[in-house]
Amino acid sequence: MRILLVVEELGYRGTPRTVANLATILSPRHDVLIWGWRQGGPLVERLEKKGFKVLVGKDAIGTALLFKPDVVNFHRDGWGYPQETEILKQFREQGAKCIETNVFGRVDPHSAKLFDVSIQISLWDLYRWNAWKGGLNLPGVYCPYPVDINEFKRSPENEIRQMRRSWGLDDGQIAPFVLGRIGKTTWSYVEDSLLVALDTYPNLHVVSVDDYGGKGMPVRLRGHPRVHICDKMLDSTELSRFYSACDACLNMNQTGESFGFVNAESMACGTPVIALSNPLHDNAQMEMLGHGKGGVLISDPCELPSALRMCIEDRAFYQNLKAHARGLIVDRYSFQEVEHIYEKLFECLQKDDVRQAISGAARSGELGLDVPRREILTMLQASVGKISFWKLLAMRLLHTPLGYRLIRLAAKCRKVLR
Repeated sequence: MRILLVVEELGYRGTPRTVANLATILSPRHDVLIWGWRQGGPLVERLEKKGFKVLVGKDAIGTALLFKPDVVNFHRDGWGYPQETEILKQFREQGAKCIETNVFGRVDPHSAKLFDVSIQISLWDLYRWNAWKGGLNLPGVYCPYPVDINEFKRSPENEIRQMRRSWGLDDGQIAPFVLGRIGKTTWSYVEDSLLVALDTYPNLHVVSVDDYGGKGMPVRLRGHPRVHICDKMLDSTELSRFYSACDACLNMNQTGESFGFVNAESMACGTPVIALSNPLHDNAQMEMLGHGKGGVLISDPCELPSALRMCIEDRAFYQNLKAHARGLIVDRYSFQEVEHIYEKLFECLQKDDVRQAISGAARSGELGLDVPRREILTMLQASVGKISFWKLLAMRLLHTPLGYRLIRLAAKCRKVLR
């Protein structure tokens, strides 16, 4: 089959990297073309060196149409934009089947008729998307992002020691416990709790990979003697060393994760994650970690010292996290697992009645179309501290078609105010 993978840009964010991984997965069996429809980025050269065909910019649509894809896989944030809709229409007129990979689980009723299926990248997104779509006649299928478990794996011990020494750390009488941080962090959420933890544990060190030299970090943290700031890391080998050199990684921000590459990569390197479970936002972190399995989930930022106490003082608990973290990623997010879902989807897309074929695959357990609310509630309640009744009630109200309309209205108002 001819597969066109479409993404807005080809930088180093999670979505373009996913497209690069998918190209690697699909190319042995299919003819794959990649198109950064708005702009290119650093990934273009990397993809071309691997032998992939890459198009860049809006003017490349003619070349993309000449490719005559059987399947167009459009990776987008889910809101829906006029330019995207116009692109989709042209491929539909050619007879292509269209798949949406929906990065944030948002519902776009305007372009729903242009897609045969909407891929949701986490169980949380699939649950929420089904609740939000109301009577929209478009199936949503769970298919997570693929994680390159060969690139992200435990580094050799000598490289781990070398990286820790670069931070000024060395195992003495009291071995340092390193809490690493990459990506977005809502520092206002975590500042007070992190300072309490630093006061409580004299062997606790925080290492933050920061694009801006720590300028966004609060002064009390930036000036702390056991808080270290590193420059931006892009190379996967260097990132693997960073994850491997940490004892745990911190993922705590206001908006949460719709998938969470940092969490997955850290766990693939055998390093547990401490994350905030937030039912009012993206919350894929709760399913990826599994409280007490590949990391520690907390229900409130003030629970961070308690989570660190479990990791630092309960060595059996912590060693169990380390032992199982990588396996959780390999079993659910490896290239092989994601390829199986895509091939089943491609098989369904070739049927006369695509939606009936997808429903049949769901009944046989080959595709996931729905997530029971009780399963979501079970995952939510597994954390240090419990999610409050009022948060759960607010979540229930938000996860309705009316709640989604209010969210869209609020997003439009914010855009206007900016």
